[in-house]
Amino acid sequence: MQFDGATVCLKPALPKHWQSVELPVTLRGGQYSLRVTRDEIVITAAAGNREALAFAGFGGPAELCGPGAELRLRLAEPAAAEN
Repeated sequence: MQFDGATVCLKPALPKHWQSVELPVTLRGGQYSLRVTRDEIVITAAAGNREALAFAGFGGPAELCGPGAELRLRLAEPAAAEN
């Protein structure tokens, strides 16, 4: 996890024997719960947070997660192979 003060960038690399991990995070005074699997990151912002915060996962674009919101970032599906 990297945070430049504006956007949280997440690039999960779970150990092979882990299915997921959940952790609480405090950023810019706001409380967030992160649930990370191999192909999805679910961010839940506490209702009492004062502002939205941008999250980007798996190298994708940043998306805002406002107070009380749940944001799902998914691993992009690989392009279909041409026949």
